[in-house]
Formats: sequence, C-alpha cells, structure tokens
Amino acid sequence: MFHTTLRRLGVGTFVLIAATMASPELFAQDAHPEAEYRQLLMGGIRAHLGASGMIVNGATSNDGHLLAHAEGLNDLAQALPDAFQEGTGGEGSDALPAI
Repeated sequence: MFHTTLRRLGVGTFVLIAATMASPELFAQDAHPEAEYRQLLMGGIRAHLGASGMIVNGATSNDGHLLAHAEGLNDLAQALPDAFQEGTGGEGSDALPAI
C-alpha cells in the first residue's frame, strides 16, 4: 500500500517535503503573519509525515489511514507555492531571495 501511495503522491514531492521538514530552523522565524502561516502549513506537513512514518514502520495498526495522510500531504504541497510569494518574507526573515 505504501508504494501505491508514493506513486499517487509522487516520489519527488514526497522527498522534497521530507527533506524540507528535516530542518527545524524553518520554525525559528519571528511571528510575522505570513511566516506564522508558513510555519503552520509546514507543521501540518510534519504531522502527516510523522503519522505516515509510524504506519509504514509498523508502530501503529492504522494502515487504513495511510492514504488519507498521503492525500493530506498532497493537498498541503499544493498550497506551498502560494505560501512563499515574493515580498512575504517579512522583517528579519531568514528566507533566501530565491524562495
């Protein structure tokens, strides 16, 4: 089931999200409204990844939830481009200009 979920989500998207969530420095920004929104968005992604990891590693018996978490990840990934619009870094943002 996990491989089917990865195919549906797209391996590239999954790897990108997982790599992004590995960096706790993303949450070190000041509480600018746009930054706070991005932190909450990334927190949702982190939660779905954590729950998915527990399912895949057999830490929980909620196998039927894996698809729901994959769909949640996909939905949140669709929101990422709009969350990082130019000029929304805010005062003191550590975001690179390329973001």
